[in-house]
Amino acid sequence: MSPEGGPKDDLPPEIQRSEPKTNATNFKGNTITLFTNEYLVLHNATQEILLSPLPKKQPEYKLRGKSIEITLPDSLQENTTYALNFGKSITDNNEGNVLENYRFVFSTGPTIDSLESKGKALDSYKGVPIENAGVFIYPATTDTAFWEKDPVNYAKTKADGSFTLPN
Repeated sequence: MSPEGGPKDDLPPEIQRSEPKTNATNFKGNTITLFTNEYLVLHNATQEILLSPLPKKQPEYKLRGKSIEITLPDSLQENTTYALNFGKSITDNNEGNVLENYRFVFSTGPTIDSLESKGKALDSYKGVPIENAGVFIYPATTDTAFWEKDPVNYAKTKADGSFTLPN
């Protein structure tokens, strides 16, 4: 009789460690590696994963066994807190369980920015929450043409329209 294989895996992959550690300060490298407990698949990395604030060049992502290697562009700003938001891109290889909204934070300076903004997006006509809407923070300027600048932080709303913009 062949083995039954045990109970179905319904848990998302876990990040067990990273190099550097999350919330690292004075980061000067160009590679971040996340080590997990399972083999992974990256789905829609270019659409789902966002480095905030946006660099001039986007990072590259490679799977290596049970790890994700992120190669950062060389245009990171000094004394800046960065966040890699993975959205729904990380799933385990066998069952497709999603590690949803994993966030890796690091700083090129001596501190991590601790400011946080929260809110709720509602449809202005119907008054109902907007799910999966993009919420952006742009640098303060005297010009009202905000779309000519890149946002410095970004979040997507949850099913109830709520969002949090940490760091």
